[in-house]
Amino acid sequence: MPVSPLALPLSLALLASPPRADVDAAALLRAGLGPEALAAAGLTAAEAGQLVAAVAACDAAAGGDLAAADAAFRDAMAVRNACAQLVRSGNATDEQKADYQAAKAAAEKAAAARDAVLDELFAAGVADLAPAKQVKLARIRANRDRRGLPTELLVVERAPGEWLELRQGLQHEKVCLQDGEPVHPAVAAKLAAWRADPDVATAKADLDANLAAVTSAWKEALQAQ
Repeated sequence: MPVSPLALPLSLALLASPPRADVDAAALLRAGLGPEALAAAGLTAAEAGQLVAAVAACDAAAGGDLAAADAAFRDAMAVRNACAQLVRSGNATDEQKADYQAAKAAAEKAAAARDAVLDELFAAGVADLAPAKQVKLARIRANRDRRGLPTELLVVERAPGEWLELRQGLQHEKVCLQDGEPVHPAVAAKLAAWRADPDVATAKADLDANLAAVTSAWKEALQAQ
């Protein structure tokens, strides 16, 4: 009879790398604190460096919680996938089917724990910023799943239908520019209005003016850990 995959976590834990207390670029990006987001929110180079240091200090004080949470999530997903494969094979017992449901719940719990660590890192990073900059970063972070959209457009809250309309308008504009065709007047007017939003326009100006300096300070702060 197949062995239940729920016996796997101990062996997986033994193979896992020990948690690191250092925060890397990937961790900052996952927390919503990449250079583009910082620049769009109006941070200076000095503020960007201080933010990275604050996030690193938070993770170090917690003993490398993010690395530990990532390892726990990987282990939980490995068990879940193994259980799922056994169920799909058609050879699982009722007990092993129950194990699969337990493994799914464990994986969801591990994902929530990992997300909570990222939330803590974000909170630590923005704690000393002006409230307006905190709000912009929070909005960019909340909207970052809108992949492919310019960062400055993420600083505004929109209804689902408006996000779709915005994406379609940008795609239409892109195709027209590639083909040397004029953008439809109605689409052009809407894009112009979205870009003229005060928060969007300010974020775009901040990106153009400060992205290079913010990126340099962000990288230097990472290397200084």
